[in-house]
Amino acid sequence: MPEMEKTNIMEIGQPFFFQGIMVVYAGMPNENTFSLVISDTPLYFRKDRREIEHNEPFFRLMIVHVDPDFLEFTYSRV
Repeated sequence: MPEMEKTNIMEIGQPFFFQGIMVVYAGMPNENTFSLVISDTPLYFRKDRREIEHNEPFFRLMIVHVDPDFLEFTYSRV
């Protein structure tokens, strides 16, 4: 079973590392979209998205709250 972690806050531009992979919250380009940069690749998600998975290495982000200035999340990893 994956290990569950505590709730975390990622502010805009603040890197967070998951098993060597850098994830950066890049804010909200509009009121319905937020952006993460994962391994130098910008990705865009609907604000109501609640789960994001990454493979190699595997981790799963569970989105708790999206704000223009920060992203609140938990994560699990294998």
